[in-house]
Amino acid sequence: MLILQILRCRQGLTQQELACRVGVGQAAISMWEGGTNRPRADRLPVLAEALSCTIDDLFTEVNEEEAVRWALSGSACRPLKHEEKQAEQS
Repeated sequence: MLILQILRCRQGLTQQELACRVGVGQAAISMWEGGTNRPRADRLPVLAEALSCTIDDLFTEVNEEEAVRWALSGSACRPLKHEEKQAEQS
């Protein structure tokens, strides 16, 4: 759910700050953003409120290219570009 990272960054929140607002651990936010897990239904209203969006917005599908384009220039909180991911994995 790359959209979560985009929405979180637009609110200027770290994963830890969002986790505190939603009542979960930072690892849960990381897994939601990475697509490993999805938030439970009972967390969606709180998550949407914390991110100033609708529940429907949370399920907006974006690809990596769109995420990079949406990221704020120079922001420390942005999706990695494909080249950066490859460099990080080696």
